[in-house]
Amino acid sequence: MSKHQPWSIVGVVVAIAALAAIVLGVIGGLWGRTPAGNTALVVPFAGGPAVAAAGWAVLARAFHTDPASPPQLRRAALFGGGAALAVSLVSIYLPIVLSNSDMEPGVIVLAALFGVLVVRALGCRPGRNGWLAFGVIALASVVLVALAPGFAAIVNVLLVPLLVALPLALCAPKERALALAGAWLAVLIAVIAGVLVGGYAVALL
Repeated sequence: MSKHQPWSIVGVVVAIAALAAIVLGVIGGLWGRTPAGNTALVVPFAGGPAVAAAGWAVLARAFHTDPASPPQLRRAALFGGGAALAVSLVSIYLPIVLSNSDMEPGVIVLAALFGVLVVRALGCRPGRNGWLAFGVIALASVVLVALAPGFAAIVNVLLVPLLVALPLALCAPKERALALAGAWLAVLIAVIAGVLVGGYAVALL
């Protein structure tokens, strides 16, 4: 992989994430105009983390030392996005099933387990220090949810994709960590802005 390749991928991933987020915003806005009302919020609150996780997984794989083929990047997007979508849906509907408005710590554990499955499925190994760092972050997330469930529900859009994609990111060289973090931030901003733009566009109709 050339040193320029990751940055060319960043632009593509950010653009795709923004477009996908706009679509989510439009769908959520249109659905919200129906009798479903606030039920439509499931679109951005489940789809948003999925888009972010897919983008983060692709970037994490692209920043590895060994070259990433297009099929490998597509698998990273599929596994990362699919895992985050599944966990996000659980985080949304589990409190309804349990008649509890708070987000359960078990959802964070589920996100961490999916993160392990994703990195294993893609054939990457974070290493001992990487697993230790991931364990500490996952444990801190569980504690956050347990101590401040209302706050954790708000940042669900960050915790779920983070725990799903982080093990894959920890496989990348340490010298690329800062660049990868910047690329992840660009994707996150694109997703949030895209959802807002899509929803605002529908509101103007």
